[in-house]
Amino acid sequence: YVVLGSFVDARVNGGAPVDEEWRWQYSLSNSGDTIRLLAGTREIDVVAYDPTFPDVEGASLSLDGATLDPSDNDDATRWCPGSSPYGVGDLGTPGEANPSCP
Repeated sequence: YVVLGSFVDARVNGGAPVDEEWRWQYSLSNSGDTIRLLAGTREIDVVAYDPTFPDVEGASLSLDGATLDPSDNDDATRWCPGSSPYGVGDLGTPGEANPSCP
């Protein structure tokens, strides 16, 4: 598991254990965006999310821990808000496996 974030310093990132800091202006939109995982130029997986995916203030967007197939992660019903507390009050499992969604 790898945690990507805009700041490695836990004092400014809410206490997340960031493994790799990106050094460019980048953010994800809560109303919809696309995330691509590449190995060089080869696309490993892509998830395009929209307002049908859960969006809870202070909680990560968490893929059900039992969902391991790359095509299944395209289904909004397989995602839920993070529920495990970490850092300074946020919810999620950064750097760990996700639990099953309720």
